[in-house]
Amino acid sequence: MKQYDLVELISDKDKYKKFGVKKGDFGAVIEKVDSGKYQVIFSEFYTGKDIADIIVDEEDLLVHDFVPKENIHLKISKKDGFSPSFLCMKSKIP
Repeated sequence: MKQYDLVELISDKDKYKKFGVKKGDFGAVIEKVDSGKYQVIFSEFYTGKDIADIIVDEEDLLVHDFVPKENIHLKISKKDGFSPSFLCMKSKIP
């Protein structure tokens, strides 16, 4: 893993849940902090608002080149001030 890799949390551990991060959440690797541990910032997919900046075990992360289509769900609407074009700016869609 390298800096800015897109990663998915693939484990449902309490040590992540207490920070509001759950299995299936996506984040960005900031740096390797120790053998097998990475600092990762998890953000809300649609707003970019940070959820948590935490240390995650390498075995609990899966690297992606892009957010898989099955993980893209439009949870926002124009009344929220966003349009679907906002989604394209936030991720690489194949």
